[in-house]
Amino acid sequence: MAALAAGLPAPGFTLARLDGGSFSLASARSQAVVLAFFKTSCPVCQFTFPYLARLAQRVPAVPVFGISQDTAGAASEFVRRTGAAFPILLDPPGTYLARRAYGLTHVPSIFAVDPDGIIRLVLQGFDRDGMERLLLWASRQAGAANPAPLFTAADGVPALRPG
Repeated sequence: MAALAAGLPAPGFTLARLDGGSFSLASARSQAVVLAFFKTSCPVCQFTFPYLARLAQRVPAVPVFGISQDTAGAASEFVRRTGAAFPILLDPPGTYLARRAYGLTHVPSIFAVDPDGIIRLVLQGFDRDGMERLLLWASRQAGAANPAPLFTAADGVPALRPG
């Protein structure tokens, strides 16, 4: 389980981006962000990330950042397989600086961070209702109303999938 809960400050970090350069959470302090920690071998992560991609498409004003705990090559293949068309950050195996700062023991772990750097929502594993709350939170942060649903009846999405 994540050691950090909603209401706590999000720990800062600077990580390499899969597509080059780096990203510092401190640079995003003026906007809300979603941080999604994952491992490429995690079946629940593989299930969750296409829906995070939908969220990123529906609310582009609130960026989603995937945080991989694998090599760049493995993360690239994961992106290809899951359609995660949002920035992927690399938390290097061996050090896992961000994972340790967030106190993670399970993936996926998803944190909604407001513009003031406060964690507002934490999801672990896959939780359909939690993902819908994440979509509504992101929409409100972007000043939007009535986002398109994250799931369709054809998706056949279960209520929960533990991580």
